[in-house]
Amino acid sequence: MMANLSRPEIADQLSVSANTVGTHLRNIYAKLGVQDRSSAARRTRELRAAGGRAGAGSPSHRIPVMRVQRSATSS
Repeated sequence: MMANLSRPEIADQLSVSANTVGTHLRNIYAKLGVQDRSSAARRTRELRAAGGRAGAGSPSHRIPVMRVQRSATSS
């Protein structure tokens, strides 16, 4: 998400469909309490700065990190 890849690019990197990526993104947004990718990235940075934990009064959850790298292509 934070690599600024499109849903089809993420899907290609993970060998899943773009619909699957969309479903996972919606679930992530819901868990973070946001509506879009930029808000999710901002919220994730806030949580990481706070030690990767949810806010006071809520259960503590580690924020999972999924890194996707673009594959090298030959010309």
